[in-house]
Amino acid sequence: MINNRKLLSLTDQAPVMTATTSTSTSATPTLTTSTSTTSLTTSTSTTSLTTTSTSTTSLTTTSTSTTSLITTSTSTTSLTTTSTSTIAITTTTAYTLCSGLRWNQSGIIVAGTGSSGSTATTLDRPESLYIDANDTLYVGDHYNSRIQKWTKGALSGITVAGTGAGADATTINHAQYVTLDKNGNMYVSGHLMDEVVRFSPNSANGTTVAGTGNSGSGLTQLNKVSDLIIDENFNLYIVDQNNNRIVKWTSNATSGTVLISHSYISNVVGILLDPYSSNQVYLSDNSRNKIYLWAFGASAPSVSLSQVNSTSSATLNGPIGIVYDSFNNLYVADQNNDRVVMYCVNSSVGIPVVGESGNTPSINQPFDVAFDSNLNLYVASTDYKVGKYQKL
Repeated sequence: MINNRKLLSLTDQAPVMTATTSTSTSATPTLTTSTSTTSLTTSTSTTSLTTTSTSTTSLTTTSTSTTSLITTSTSTTSLTTTSTSTIAITTTTAYTLCSGLRWNQSGIIVAGTGSSGSTATTLDRPESLYIDANDTLYVGDHYNSRIQKWTKGALSGITVAGTGAGADATTINHAQYVTLDKNGNMYVSGHLMDEVVRFSPNSANGTTVAGTGNSGSGLTQLNKVSDLIIDENFNLYIVDQNNNRIVKWTSNATSGTVLISHSYISNVVGILLDPYSSNQVYLSDNSRNKIYLWAFGASAPSVSLSQVNSTSSATLNGPIGIVYDSFNNLYVADQNNDRVVMYCVNSSVGIPVVGESGNTPSINQPFDVAFDSNLNLYVASTDYKVGKYQKL
Protein backbone atom coordinates (compact mmCIF):
# COMPACT_ATOMS: atom_id res chain seq x y z
CA MET A 1 0.00 0.00 0.00
CA ILE A 2 1.53 3.22 -1.09
CA ASN A 3 0.12 5.64 1.43
CA ASN A 4 0.73 4.31 4.89
CA ARG A 5 2.55 1.01 5.23
CA LYS A 6 6.26 1.50 4.48
CA LEU A 7 8.65 1.42 7.40
CA LEU A 8 11.17 4.15 7.96
CA SER A 9 14.70 3.25 6.89
CA LEU A 10 17.48 4.83 8.93
CA THR A 11 21.11 4.83 7.80
CA ASP A 12 23.33 4.68 10.85
CA GLN A 13 26.99 5.62 10.60
CA ALA A 14 29.26 3.29 12.53
CA PRO A 15 30.70 4.85 15.70
CA VAL A 16 34.41 5.54 16.09
CA MET A 17 35.96 4.82 19.49
CA THR A 18 39.19 6.42 20.73
CA ALA A 19 40.67 5.22 24.04
CA THR A 20 43.60 6.54 26.10
CA THR A 21 45.20 4.05 28.52
CA SER A 22 47.61 5.02 31.29
CA THR A 23 49.46 2.34 33.29
CA SER A 24 51.19 2.42 36.68
CA THR A 25 54.71 0.88 37.08
CA SER A 26 55.27 -2.25 39.21
CA ALA A 27 58.05 -4.82 39.44
CA THR A 28 56.89 -6.93 36.54
CA PRO A 29 53.78 -5.34 35.25
CA THR A 30 51.87 -7.14 32.61
CA LEU A 31 49.23 -5.25 30.70
CA THR A 32 46.66 -7.01 28.59
CA THR A 33 44.25 -4.88 26.62
CA SER A 34 41.33 -6.31 24.70
CA THR A 35 39.76 -4.32 21.95
CA SER A 36 36.04 -4.43 21.51
CA THR A 37 33.94 -3.31 18.59
CA THR A 38 30.96 -1.27 19.55
CA SER A 39 27.83 -1.44 17.48
CA LEU A 40 25.14 1.08 18.13
CA THR A 41 21.75 1.51 16.61
CA THR A 42 19.99 4.73 17.41
CA SER A 43 17.38 7.06 16.04
CA THR A 44 18.71 10.16 17.72
CA SER A 45 20.74 12.70 15.86
CA THR A 46 23.83 12.97 18.17
CA THR A 47 24.87 10.95 21.23
CA SER A 48 28.01 11.21 23.34
CA LEU A 49 28.88 8.34 25.68
CA THR A 50 31.73 8.18 28.22
CA THR A 51 32.78 4.91 29.90
CA THR A 52 35.31 4.75 32.74
CA SER A 53 36.60 1.49 34.13
CA THR A 54 39.00 1.20 37.10
CA SER A 55 40.53 -1.92 38.63
CA THR A 56 43.05 -2.95 41.27
CA THR A 57 44.28 -6.58 41.34
CA SER A 58 40.94 -8.03 40.24
CA LEU A 59 39.56 -5.64 37.69
CA THR A 60 35.83 -5.02 37.82
CA THR A 61 34.37 -3.03 34.97
CA THR A 62 31.05 -1.34 35.29
CA SER A 63 29.48 0.24 32.26
CA THR A 64 26.13 1.92 32.12
CA SER A 65 24.59 2.71 28.78
CA THR A 66 21.16 2.95 27.24
CA THR A 67 22.59 1.88 23.92
CA SER A 68 23.99 -1.50 25.05
CA LEU A 69 27.64 -0.40 25.05
CA ILE A 70 29.96 -3.17 26.33
CA THR A 71 33.59 -2.40 27.26
CA THR A 72 35.91 -5.11 28.56
CA SER A 73 39.32 -4.50 30.19
CA THR A 74 41.73 -7.16 31.51
CA SER A 75 44.65 -6.60 33.92
CA THR A 76 47.11 -8.70 35.98
CA THR A 77 49.00 -8.27 39.30
CA SER A 78 48.66 -4.79 40.78
CA LEU A 79 47.78 -2.89 37.67
CA THR A 80 45.41 0.08 37.78
CA THR A 81 43.96 1.04 34.44
CA THR A 82 41.74 3.96 33.60
CA SER A 83 40.24 4.17 30.15
CA THR A 84 38.00 6.84 28.72
CA SER A 85 36.10 6.49 25.44
CA THR A 86 34.19 9.12 23.54
CA ILE A 87 31.85 7.98 20.80
CA ALA A 88 30.38 10.35 18.26
CA ILE A 89 27.31 9.04 16.48
CA THR A 90 25.89 10.50 13.31
CA THR A 91 22.58 9.25 11.97
CA THR A 92 20.20 10.11 9.19
CA THR A 93 16.64 10.45 10.44
CA ALA A 94 13.27 11.51 9.12
CA TYR A 95 13.72 15.01 10.53
CA THR A 96 15.75 16.07 7.51
CA LEU A 97 13.36 14.37 5.12
CA CYS A 98 10.35 15.88 6.85
CA SER A 99 11.66 19.43 6.73
CA GLY A 100 12.45 19.06 3.03
CA LEU A 101 8.97 17.92 1.96
CA ARG A 102 6.90 20.53 0.13
CA TRP A 103 3.78 20.49 -2.03
CA ASN A 104 2.37 22.84 -4.64
CA GLN A 105 -0.24 24.95 -2.87
CA SER A 106 -2.43 25.09 -5.98
CA GLY A 107 -4.04 21.69 -6.38
CA ILE A 108 -5.83 20.21 -9.35
CA ILE A 109 -9.12 18.29 -9.31
CA VAL A 110 -8.62 14.59 -10.13
CA ALA A 111 -12.04 13.20 -9.13
CA GLY A 112 -15.41 14.90 -8.99
CA THR A 113 -16.25 18.35 -10.29
CA GLY A 114 -17.01 20.42 -7.22
CA SER A 115 -20.76 19.93 -7.71
CA SER A 116 -22.74 17.03 -6.28
CA GLY A 117 -23.96 14.34 -8.66
CA SER A 118 -24.20 10.62 -9.32
CA THR A 119 -22.65 10.37 -12.78
CA ALA A 120 -19.28 8.84 -13.65
CA THR A 121 -17.60 12.23 -13.36
CA THR A 122 -19.27 13.47 -10.17
CA LEU A 123 -19.25 12.61 -6.48
CA ASP A 124 -21.58 13.28 -3.57
CA ARG A 125 -19.58 13.68 -0.35
CA PRO A 126 -16.35 11.72 -0.87
CA GLU A 127 -15.32 10.58 2.62
CA SER A 128 -12.58 8.00 2.18
CA LEU A 129 -9.54 7.57 -0.08
CA TYR A 130 -7.25 4.67 -0.89
CA ILE A 131 -4.45 4.61 -3.50
CA ASP A 132 -2.97 1.28 -4.58
CA ALA A 133 0.49 0.40 -5.93
CA ASN A 134 -0.61 1.33 -9.47
CA ASP A 135 -1.73 4.79 -8.32
CA THR A 136 -5.36 3.82 -8.82
CA LEU A 137 -7.60 5.97 -6.64
CA TYR A 138 -10.57 4.49 -4.75
CA VAL A 139 -13.17 6.89 -3.34
CA GLY A 140 -15.89 6.17 -0.78
CA ASP A 141 -18.75 8.11 -2.41
CA HIS A 142 -20.97 8.37 0.65
CA TYR A 143 -24.35 9.69 -0.49
CA ASN A 144 -24.17 7.72 -3.74
CA SER A 145 -23.62 4.51 -1.71
CA ARG A 146 -20.81 3.34 -3.96
CA ILE A 147 -17.04 3.00 -4.32
CA GLN A 148 -15.63 4.78 -7.36
CA LYS A 149 -12.32 3.78 -8.95
CA TRP A 150 -10.28 6.35 -10.87
CA THR A 151 -7.30 4.97 -12.75
CA LYS A 152 -4.27 7.20 -13.15
CA GLY A 153 -5.08 10.09 -15.49
CA ALA A 154 -8.73 9.07 -15.94
CA LEU A 155 -11.38 11.73 -16.56
CA SER A 156 -14.19 9.67 -15.05
CA GLY A 157 -14.67 7.02 -12.41
CA ILE A 158 -15.87 3.42 -12.53
CA THR A 159 -18.23 2.00 -9.92
CA VAL A 160 -16.51 -1.07 -8.43
CA ALA A 161 -18.82 -1.68 -5.46
CA GLY A 162 -22.35 -0.65 -4.61
CA THR A 163 -25.43 -0.14 -6.72
CA GLY A 164 -27.11 2.16 -4.24
CA ALA A 165 -28.43 1.95 -0.70
CA GLY A 166 -29.81 -1.41 0.35
CA ALA A 167 -29.12 -4.68 2.12
CA ASP A 168 -28.22 -7.23 -0.55
CA ALA A 169 -24.76 -8.36 -1.66
CA THR A 170 -24.47 -5.74 -4.40
CA THR A 171 -25.48 -2.70 -2.35
CA ILE A 172 -23.60 -0.54 0.13
CA ASN A 173 -25.70 1.59 2.43
CA HIS A 174 -24.01 5.00 2.50
CA ALA A 175 -20.47 3.69 2.05
CA GLN A 176 -17.90 5.77 3.87
CA TYR A 177 -14.71 3.76 4.40
CA VAL A 178 -12.68 1.74 1.94
CA THR A 179 -9.35 -0.08 2.17
CA LEU A 180 -7.62 -2.85 0.20
CA ASP A 181 -5.48 -5.80 1.25
CA LYS A 182 -2.28 -6.87 -0.50
CA ASN A 183 -4.23 -9.24 -2.79
CA GLY A 184 -6.50 -6.49 -4.08
CA ASN A 185 -9.57 -7.46 -2.07
CA MET A 186 -11.59 -4.39 -1.11
CA TYR A 187 -13.19 -3.83 2.30
CA VAL A 188 -16.06 -1.38 2.70
CA SER A 189 -18.15 -0.13 5.60
CA GLY A 190 -20.07 2.87 6.89
CA HIS A 191 -22.10 4.29 9.75
CA LEU A 192 -25.35 2.67 8.62
CA MET A 193 -23.98 -0.74 7.64
CA ASP A 194 -22.98 -2.30 11.01
CA GLU A 195 -20.78 -4.72 9.07
CA VAL A 196 -17.68 -4.87 6.89
CA VAL A 197 -18.13 -6.22 3.37
CA ARG A 198 -15.31 -7.67 1.25
CA PHE A 199 -15.29 -7.47 -2.54
CA SER A 200 -12.93 -9.68 -4.51
CA PRO A 201 -11.17 -8.05 -7.49
CA ASN A 202 -13.58 -7.51 -10.39
CA SER A 203 -16.55 -8.77 -8.38
CA ALA A 204 -19.71 -6.73 -7.78
CA ASN A 205 -20.96 -9.10 -5.07
CA GLY A 206 -19.71 -8.58 -1.55
CA THR A 207 -19.27 -10.98 1.37
CA THR A 208 -19.76 -9.96 4.99
CA VAL A 209 -16.52 -10.57 6.91
CA ALA A 210 -17.25 -8.70 10.17
CA GLY A 211 -20.52 -7.89 11.92
CA THR A 212 -23.98 -9.08 10.97
CA GLY A 213 -25.59 -6.00 9.46
CA ASN A 214 -27.70 -5.61 12.60
CA SER A 215 -26.37 -3.29 15.29
CA GLY A 216 -25.48 -4.79 18.65
CA SER A 217 -22.81 -5.04 21.33
CA GLY A 218 -21.96 -8.74 21.10
CA LEU A 219 -18.58 -9.86 19.79
CA THR A 220 -20.24 -10.94 16.54
CA GLN A 221 -21.81 -7.50 16.09
CA LEU A 222 -20.85 -3.92 15.30
CA ASN A 223 -22.62 -0.64 15.96
CA LYS A 224 -21.69 2.30 13.73
CA VAL A 225 -18.37 1.56 12.05
CA SER A 226 -16.38 4.79 11.76
CA ASP A 227 -13.19 3.51 10.09
CA LEU A 228 -11.26 0.34 9.35
CA ILE A 229 -7.84 -0.83 8.25
CA ILE A 230 -6.26 -4.19 7.37
CA ASP A 231 -2.74 -5.46 8.03
CA GLU A 232 -0.39 -7.72 6.06
CA ASN A 233 -1.87 -10.82 7.70
CA PHE A 234 -5.45 -9.92 6.69
CA ASN A 235 -6.46 -8.89 10.21
CA LEU A 236 -9.15 -6.20 10.26
CA TYR A 237 -9.05 -3.40 12.83
CA ILE A 238 -12.41 -1.66 13.18
CA VAL A 239 -13.56 1.45 15.01
CA ASP A 240 -16.83 0.22 16.57
CA GLN A 241 -17.93 3.69 17.55
CA ASN A 242 -21.23 3.25 19.40
CA ASN A 243 -19.78 0.34 21.36
CA ASN A 244 -16.82 2.52 22.44
CA ARG A 245 -14.25 -0.01 21.29
CA ILE A 246 -11.61 -1.01 18.78
CA VAL A 247 -12.08 -4.60 17.64
CA LYS A 248 -9.88 -6.98 15.68
CA TRP A 249 -11.26 -9.59 13.31
CA THR A 250 -8.78 -12.16 12.09
CA SER A 251 -9.13 -13.67 8.64
CA ASN A 252 -12.25 -15.89 8.42
CA ALA A 253 -13.19 -15.15 12.05
CA THR A 254 -16.83 -15.33 13.14
CA SER A 255 -16.38 -12.88 16.00
CA GLY A 256 -14.12 -10.03 17.00
CA THR A 257 -11.66 -9.42 19.84
CA VAL A 258 -11.79 -6.18 21.83
CA LEU A 259 -8.39 -4.43 21.77
CA ILE A 260 -9.32 -1.07 23.29
CA SER A 261 -12.42 -0.13 25.25
CA HIS A 262 -12.94 3.48 26.33
CA SER A 263 -15.55 6.21 26.20
CA TYR A 264 -13.21 8.26 23.98
CA ILE A 265 -13.85 5.79 21.13
CA SER A 266 -17.33 7.27 20.78
CA ASN A 267 -15.71 10.19 18.93
CA VAL A 268 -12.99 8.34 17.01
CA VAL A 269 -13.32 8.59 13.23
CA GLY A 270 -9.91 7.42 11.98
CA ILE A 271 -7.54 4.52 12.66
CA LEU A 272 -3.99 3.81 11.54
CA LEU A 273 -1.61 1.01 12.53
CA ASP A 274 1.62 2.14 14.17
CA PRO A 275 4.44 1.27 11.72
CA TYR A 276 6.86 0.63 14.60
CA SER A 277 4.68 -1.65 16.74
CA SER A 278 2.01 -4.27 16.06
CA ASN A 279 0.40 -3.62 19.44
CA GLN A 280 -0.87 -0.07 19.11
CA VAL A 281 -2.76 2.24 16.77
CA TYR A 282 -3.20 5.92 16.03
CA LEU A 283 -6.76 7.19 16.45
CA SER A 284 -8.29 10.54 15.46
CA ASP A 285 -10.78 12.02 17.92
CA ASN A 286 -13.03 14.40 16.01
CA SER A 287 -14.71 15.84 19.10
CA ARG A 288 -11.74 16.28 21.45
CA ASN A 289 -9.54 17.51 18.59
CA LYS A 290 -6.70 15.08 19.23
CA ILE A 291 -4.72 12.27 17.66
CA TYR A 292 -3.98 9.42 20.07
CA LEU A 293 -1.33 6.71 20.07
CA TRP A 294 -3.02 3.92 22.00
CA ALA A 295 -1.61 0.51 22.98
CA PHE A 296 -3.92 -2.49 22.92
CA GLY A 297 -5.29 -3.20 26.38
CA ALA A 298 -4.22 0.17 27.78
CA SER A 299 -6.66 2.28 29.77
CA ALA A 300 -5.47 5.55 28.20
CA PRO A 301 -3.40 6.73 25.22
CA SER A 302 0.37 7.09 25.58
CA VAL A 303 0.56 10.04 23.17
CA SER A 304 -1.91 12.81 22.44
CA LEU A 305 -1.26 15.20 19.54
CA SER A 306 -3.09 18.49 19.05
CA GLN A 307 -0.56 21.33 18.71
CA VAL A 308 0.07 22.96 15.33
CA ASN A 309 2.72 25.52 14.43
CA SER A 310 0.34 28.02 12.84
CA THR A 311 -0.62 31.65 13.30
CA SER A 312 -4.20 31.03 12.19
CA SER A 313 -5.00 28.07 14.48
CA ALA A 314 -2.51 26.52 16.90
CA THR A 315 -4.52 23.35 17.51
CA LEU A 316 -6.39 20.73 15.52
CA ASN A 317 -10.10 21.28 15.05
CA GLY A 318 -12.16 18.29 13.97
CA PRO A 319 -9.42 15.88 12.77
CA ILE A 320 -10.72 12.99 10.66
CA GLY A 321 -8.61 11.02 8.16
CA ILE A 322 -5.01 10.09 9.04
CA VAL A 323 -2.26 8.58 6.88
CA TYR A 324 1.53 8.07 6.71
CA ASP A 325 3.92 8.99 3.94
CA SER A 326 6.74 6.61 2.97
CA PHE A 327 8.95 8.12 5.71
CA ASN A 328 6.28 7.49 8.38
CA ASN A 329 5.47 11.14 8.91
CA LEU A 330 1.84 11.43 10.01
CA TYR A 331 -0.75 13.53 8.14
CA VAL A 332 -4.14 14.66 9.43
CA ALA A 333 -7.20 15.97 7.61
CA ASP A 334 -7.85 18.90 9.97
CA GLN A 335 -11.41 19.37 8.86
CA ASN A 336 -12.69 22.49 10.59
CA ASN A 337 -9.43 24.33 9.89
CA ASP A 338 -9.65 23.54 6.14
CA ARG A 339 -6.11 22.18 5.98
CA VAL A 340 -3.83 19.14 6.09
CA VAL A 341 -1.35 19.00 8.97
CA MET A 342 1.89 16.99 9.05
CA TYR A 343 3.51 15.61 12.21
CA CYS A 344 7.13 14.71 11.56
CA VAL A 345 8.47 11.51 13.07
CA ASN A 346 8.88 11.97 16.85
CA SER A 347 7.45 15.49 16.73
CA SER A 348 4.55 16.63 18.91
CA VAL A 349 3.87 19.84 16.96
CA GLY A 350 2.22 19.73 13.54
CA ILE A 351 2.98 21.76 10.41
CA PRO A 352 0.26 22.84 7.95
CA VAL A 353 1.24 21.59 4.48
CA VAL A 354 -1.76 22.52 2.30
CA GLY A 355 -4.83 24.62 2.92
CA GLU A 356 -5.36 27.58 5.26
CA SER A 357 -4.63 30.30 2.73
CA GLY A 358 -7.28 30.25 0.03
CA ASN A 359 -5.42 28.09 -2.49
CA THR A 360 -7.04 26.97 -5.75
CA PRO A 361 -8.90 24.70 -5.57
CA SER A 362 -9.42 25.49 -1.89
CA ILE A 363 -9.67 22.72 0.69
CA ASN A 364 -13.16 22.86 2.12
CA GLN A 365 -13.48 20.71 5.24
CA PRO A 366 -11.28 17.77 4.20
CA PHE A 367 -12.40 14.24 5.07
CA ASP A 368 -9.40 12.13 4.13
CA VAL A 369 -5.85 12.21 2.74
CA ALA A 370 -3.73 9.77 0.72
CA PHE A 371 -0.43 9.57 -1.20
CA ASP A 372 0.50 8.14 -4.59
CA SER A 373 3.84 6.51 -5.41
CA ASN A 374 5.44 9.91 -6.11
CA LEU A 375 4.32 11.39 -2.77
CA ASN A 376 1.74 13.60 -4.40
CA LEU A 377 -0.92 14.43 -1.81
CA TYR A 378 -4.63 13.73 -2.42
CA VAL A 379 -7.37 15.36 -0.35
CA ALA A 380 -11.09 14.46 -0.31
CA SER A 381 -13.18 17.44 0.73
CA THR A 382 -16.77 18.28 1.54
CA ASP A 383 -17.26 20.16 -1.72
CA TYR A 384 -17.67 17.02 -3.87
CA LYS A 385 -14.13 16.63 -5.19
CA VAL A 386 -10.70 15.12 -4.66
CA GLY A 387 -7.75 17.48 -5.09
CA LYS A 388 -4.19 16.50 -5.97
CA TYR A 389 -1.26 18.53 -4.63
CA GLN A 390 1.98 17.82 -6.44
CA LYS A 391 5.15 17.20 -4.47
CA LEU A 392 7.77 19.81 -5.27
